[in-house]
Amino acid sequence: MAGVLQLNSEYAMVVDRATGATLYEKSSTSSAPIASVTKLMTAMVSLDQKLNPQEVLTITEDDVDNLKHSSSRLRVGSQLTRGEMLRVALMSSENRAANALARTSPGGVSGFVAAMNRKALEFGMNGTHYVDATGLSPENMSTAADLGRLARRVSGYPAITDYTTTAGMTVAVGTRLQSFHNTNPAVGKKGWEFWLSKTGFINEAGRCLVAGITTAGRDVVVVLMGAKSSGARSQDLAHVKAWTNGEPVLARPVSRTHPSAKHKTVLASR
Repeated sequence: MAGVLQLNSEYAMVVDRATGATLYEKSSTSSAPIASVTKLMTAMVSLDQKLNPQEVLTITEDDVDNLKHSSSRLRVGSQLTRGEMLRVALMSSENRAANALARTSPGGVSGFVAAMNRKALEFGMNGTHYVDATGLSPENMSTAADLGRLARRVSGYPAITDYTTTAGMTVAVGTRLQSFHNTNPAVGKKGWEFWLSKTGFINEAGRCLVAGITTAGRDVVVVLMGAKSSGARSQDLAHVKAWTNGEPVLARPVSRTHPSAKHKTVLASR
């Protein structure tokens, strides 16, 4: 590692996966909204329940986002297996799929969210609290340090490492073939080796990312929260990779203007 690492993100953590050693931190114990990074815990709880991955689930009106009014490629009435719902929730950050997993679990949404919070405490994530399974609520809060702990636990869930690092997939949704793509554009690109990737965005959270990358011969957890644009988030990730490789890092950050300041729109949790 060379030079001083300067990141655009408001909160950040870089951790050695094997040892848990902190390589870099920035306001890492401050709680803030995490948007769709929430879905990593959603996936863990869903897999813990060991329900039949071939069970067919149906998207209902209860899965429609009436908080942020985000779009979805899954229409009401769409059917996928539980395993496919999990895959598109992680890879493409499909909010309706994530809610369907919680809604159809034993205990319903409330029981599912309670299990998410219990698991956070089990992991020592004391700065973390969940109120839904999607991340659409800004009340889903965590810290960069807590998310680093969560990411290091993912080795016990190979489906999560597989699904979050898939660049794209096509599944049959009724009579249609529907394509889904990873919300992290770096996944599948030359020069990048991911073992975990989950993005998140709502206006209150900014651009977030929990990523696991293999660089300089070791696995590293990268947590970025509160970046003001997707470009700033992508630059931060590239800077962390270069820094851990001992390469020069451009110190000047990109523009900190948040897209919502111009467009005044509320975007989906991605």
